[in-house]
Amino acid sequence: MPATSPNTTASETPAVIILETTEETENVSASDASDTSGSSIAGTASTGFQSMTIAQARAAALGTAVRVEGTVTALPGVFATQFFYLEDGAGIQVYLYSADFSALDLGDRVRVSGIMSQNRGEARVKLSLPEAIEILGHGSSIAHDIRMDAIGEAAEAQLVSVEAVVESARSDEMTLTEGEATLRVSARERTGISFAAIASGSRVRVTGIVSESNGVYALLPRFQSDIFIVEMANGGSSTAAGIVKPSGPPSGLYGGILLLGMLAALGFRFFRSRREEDLTLTNA
Repeated sequence: MPATSPNTTASETPAVIILETTEETENVSASDASDTSGSSIAGTASTGFQSMTIAQARAAALGTAVRVEGTVTALPGVFATQFFYLEDGAGIQVYLYSADFSALDLGDRVRVSGIMSQNRGEARVKLSLPEAIEILGHGSSIAHDIRMDAIGEAAEAQLVSVEAVVESARSDEMTLTEGEATLRVSARERTGISFAAIASGSRVRVTGIVSESNGVYALLPRFQSDIFIVEMANGGSSTAAGIVKPSGPPSGLYGGILLLGMLAALGFRFFRSRREEDLTLTNA
């Protein structure tokens, strides 16, 4: 976005002023992504913003001052220190250059006021001040299932789950395939996630944020537990991949059946012992 010159007056309380000092240079694959654009807003965090849905904000022109509400689906510091993700059915990245975020939790319902921007094609609301974030309440962040061939602009910045077969995997990247669709799953360094132990041919269920970089979409899991192995191919290990779906009955049910069996066996032995004692007394 090109730089613009602010229109200032001698007033001590200036109106809303939008400054763009440099182009966006964030490299989202870096371990600590940074945005060097110095967009700032003078005045209060509630001045001059248009309230709208996230979908409407995504469709708005760059530079539009917007106010949106949604549920936090990925926290600051998970992928990078300067942004988090928000969703109200549609999703969007929320960016603050100073990274001076207040304490947020997954599932928090928040309202943010900022300027529409983008980085490498991915829409974002750029905030100027930490006070531009208002926490309204707390709920839960729930991923919704999606077909891999539906991953695209409409799903960008949403928390989704896909189930597919692993075509290839290395420590920081995995390629999934389902039918003719393929999807790259990327492990950002800050998450500590590794796909190294997942063998090609395994069937997995992955939850994460849909991210765009110059028209290419990828799924970004937030935690190791976002990768669930449905069926492990030969040669794989669940050690670094999370919990493998059990092939037998649930452990609670299995334990209950085992306990009942043990009690029945003890009861039978007790009954048999008493019967033998009764027979001995009778014959005596």
